[in-house]
Amino acid sequence: YRNIPIQYQGSENFYEQSMVKQVIAHLRVAIDPYDLTAIADLAPTLYINRDTAYEHATMTLNENVKGLHALNELAIGYKSTELAKRAALIETIGKLSPKSAIQKIRKGFFEKFIQSVADNSLYQDMQNDILDELETSAQRFKTIEEFIEFVDAFISQCSNLEQAEDAVKLMTIHQSKGLEFKTVFVIGVCERILPHHSAISTNDKP
Repeated sequence: YRNIPIQYQGSENFYEQSMVKQVIAHLRVAIDPYDLTAIADLAPTLYINRDTAYEHATMTLNENVKGLHALNELAIGYKSTELAKRAALIETIGKLSPKSAIQKIRKGFFEKFIQSVADNSLYQDMQNDILDELETSAQRFKTIEEFIEFVDAFISQCSNLEQAEDAVKLMTIHQSKGLEFKTVFVIGVCERILPHHSAISTNDKP
């Protein structure tokens, strides 16, 4: 990451995609149990409405009640058990490397969560590939704090950049159709990535 000016075109940046943001929210709470926004961002993975969680945590967070325990009153029935498990998991990842923490989140519950909300196996594959990319990004950093600092700087850069000509424009192949540039770099041109392996297997089906 060399502070190269970039412009994200046509969609939200990688770290603000829903599934990525929810995983990162767990990392945020692990290092700051009073991060209200992060608590709300991960609430949907417990099947708790984000806005409801935000409003509730605003009232319940204090020096004696922190992290996911701020949502205890919203977790009824099986949700209570799941919330307790999740809170315990978050307490174990704070000192891990960001890549190891993400892997523990995925294996601990997130892969099952994706299955529960996915419409089909293709969507599941896409989300898992995205989280693989998140692990690749995180492996460059030794601590969660360093990784979160990078993520926040990236998001800030994407949101604050003016529409200057002297910047790398990031977009999907689909979004680039009909546009003209002097120089184009196509990344991810690897077997089973482009075209995606799930698209190939789908086309092979009778």
